[in-house]
Amino acid sequence: MKWSELSSTKRDLLITIGAVNRDPDRVSSGTAIISELRRRYDYTGRKRSYYTALSELADVDLVDKDATALDGRTVSYQLTPTAVRLIDEHRADVDDSVRVLA
Repeated sequence: MKWSELSSTKRDLLITIGAVNRDPDRVSSGTAIISELRRRYDYTGRKRSYYTALSELADVDLVDKDATALDGRTVSYQLTPTAVRLIDEHRADVDDSVRVLA
């Protein structure tokens, strides 16, 4: 899987999950992730489409879903090592592009 093969919504979800996971005071539930996604990127889509995208990211091993982590009902989302590698590779590509422009 390459970064460019993901939809913009899925790429933004991965970045947002990483941001939510870094904050120890935030629960990485779907609701928290979608709220942060809307705040960061001004998304206005339906929640259902975001949950579908989260499930699709889990299906390709970019997101781990854990229903037991919170209350046994609410699903917690975490980046997989594969997702972290993908983000790191993309960040390196962006860094290289910026250096060329400087």
